[in-house]
Amino acid sequence: MVVMTADATGSTDGHLARAALPTIGDLDGSGWFVDDPDDELGSDDGPAGALLDGCLPGSFPDDRRLAEAEVAFVRPGSSLVVALASVFHTPADAAEAWTALIDEEFARRFAEAIAAEVTAEHDLESSDPDHRPIELLGPVVGPSAFTVERRGVRTAQQRAVFAGATDDAVTPVVLHGAVTSIGRTVVLVWAVDAGEDDDDAAWAQLVTRVEDRASSANLLDR
Repeated sequence: MVVMTADATGSTDGHLARAALPTIGDLDGSGWFVDDPDDELGSDDGPAGALLDGCLPGSFPDDRRLAEAEVAFVRPGSSLVVALASVFHTPADAAEAWTALIDEEFARRFAEAIAAEVTAEHDLESSDPDHRPIELLGPVVGPSAFTVERRGVRTAQQRAVFAGATDDAVTPVVLHGAVTSIGRTVVLVWAVDAGEDDDDAAWAQLVTRVEDRASSANLLDR
């Protein structure tokens, strides 16, 4: 399911935002399904948008954002991916938004908010009467960041590693984030996984697919 702002529905800007989002076919492996955003992380507005609004730096040009669309994918017990595409009034506005979203302090606050929500959701969904809540430790690594520009598409990536501790074990909670910008469009994608080697490869594939979709969508905005 794709969540859109009211002004995005049926508009050219709304179509542009939706065209930049990944689809389930862009995800590596099997077992994925499109999540219901009304239930995900307890937010009627979708998880990324709700968390983003609470962490946005003052330099983010929210008043010049014309449309946004969001989609969430879940693979039970292992992974979560959420993407939020925003279309701005001008390419300069989009560039300003991209710069705000790659700010180190914003990346840290956003990573901490995501990790806290994911662990809280895990606790709520447990049916084990002896279940103990996950205590979030860290970040033990990151967020680290790097930026790549490919065919006019700029992407900045962050990676933060937390530890989820229960009475029985401590397990990694790895958050990958990417902010991609081309033309008037900015796409924020984040994923949560256990940090296995194949998870890192799957994330790299997803970022490339999002860059390709954003680039193709930009061709519509002529």
